[in-house]
Amino acid sequence: MELGEIRELLAAAQGYAVLGRDRKPVGIFIELPDGDGEQIAIRRDGVLVWRRALLPLATVASVLPERRVILLNVARRALDEEPVAPPEPSQDDLAWRERIESYVSSGNGESNEHLRFISSPSGYKLVEAKGRPPSAGSTVVVPEQDGSFRVMKLGPSPLPHDDRVCAYLAPN
Repeated sequence: MELGEIRELLAAAQGYAVLGRDRKPVGIFIELPDGDGEQIAIRRDGVLVWRRALLPLATVASVLPERRVILLNVARRALDEEPVAPPEPSQDDLAWRERIESYVSSGNGESNEHLRFISSPSGYKLVEAKGRPPSAGSTVVVPEQDGSFRVMKLGPSPLPHDDRVCAYLAPN
């Protein structure tokens, strides 16, 4: 694919999953942050918070709109070894992060339980699950539910005084 064609496809690709050459999730596509379109902004999810990363447009191998996927020509491991420095946070960004962190547990991340907020055509369901929460962008199968679900985001539990992480799922 040529860079011009990639830029055109990326203009309508907000929310697409970004996969490395090894087909492992890297993050979620946010935007083309600069006017000349030489970089892409992605959201790289952690267990409790996410961070914005900028990658050169040249790292994009292809955009697959039918699968809502952006493929990179580098492996995820290469991106983890050479982290892209985020821009300096503004005062508004710091205040926003403090508000989010006040809702998210500051535990050691060793919890063996999490919640799953499942959105389906028949309604919403909140269930407890054993083990660590799945990563954002991954696909999971839920017992007693038809088909698979994509983890849209990780966030705090919607229940009061509950410090578990909640995985928000949508049908694939």
